[in-house]
Amino acid sequence: MPLKIAILASGGGTNAQAMIDKAAAGILDVDIRLILSNRPGAGVLERARKAGLPHLALDHTRFPDREAYDRQLIAALRESGAELIVLAGYMRLLTSAFLCCPAFPACTAGPTPRPTGSRFPAAPCISWRKKWTAVR
Repeated sequence: MPLKIAILASGGGTNAQAMIDKAAAGILDVDIRLILSNRPGAGVLERARKAGLPHLALDHTRFPDREAYDRQLIAALRESGAELIVLAGYMRLLTSAFLCCPAFPACTAGPTPRPTGSRFPAAPCISWRKKWTAVR
């Protein structure tokens, strides 16, 4: 059974496109439930549209603070039914409201490991570096 994922990206979407292509080829066993960007003009949204995937622009400039944005982000991800959140070139700092959200325990992944000295060392996070480079 494919893993239900949501992809968060801020730019052109080359990492997201790699996942889209590998999923379509049956190499990556995932069901992409949502592609979300914090930038309405991000190229990743056009890639999602062309692939026929659900996508959403959640403009961070329309929120009073990071926590308010993250609460809306969590709501969109919950609605998508994603089990794993993939940070694929997502260039926005996430607050503890997101990183420690009980709705997504131990389910945030990115193609690179968490930076040394993370402000949230106890936050659930896994690294896909080895798995990701194997399928890229």
